[in-house]
Amino acid sequence: MNREYFIHYLIMIPIIIVQIYILPLIEVASVAPDLLAIYVLYTVLRFGQIPGMFFGAYTGFVMDLVSFQLLGGAMFSLTLSAFILGYFYSEIRSESFVKSGRFIYLTVFFAFINNLTYTLLTAYEVNFTVADLTLTLTLLPAVYTAVFTSVISVFFPKRYLTI
Repeated sequence: MNREYFIHYLIMIPIIIVQIYILPLIEVASVAPDLLAIYVLYTVLRFGQIPGMFFGAYTGFVMDLVSFQLLGGAMFSLTLSAFILGYFYSEIRSESFVKSGRFIYLTVFFAFINNLTYTLLTAYEVNFTVADLTLTLTLLPAVYTAVFTSVISVFFPKRYLTI
């Protein structure tokens, strides 16, 4: 195992703790940003599709264990999202900066796929309309995650955010 991969696997544990305990404090209309999706997307664009899928599976599995949700729900949704967004990986562009607009658009797309898959797997209520599913449960969290990503990228210098 590459040492850099191992460091990212260790960094994910505090990010999961922040996702569970701190990010619900900044919810807007019961929508919170998804820090896990941001970091998994970062690893997909940094290392490629296959390592990103393994990282998404690991992250989702740990999140499922810690959050006591449906076991395998977050694991499957993050792995599927990493698989789909892995097609945007390019070795030539892997050194481009996160401050570009490309990362924000990919964050919206990644979070939308992740939220849609997770909602379809774990929605126990059958009274959701198509508007509830697409707007309230998937699109609004994806946009809020992208806004959160843009705010984070403003405060970090470019040299630390290369993907």
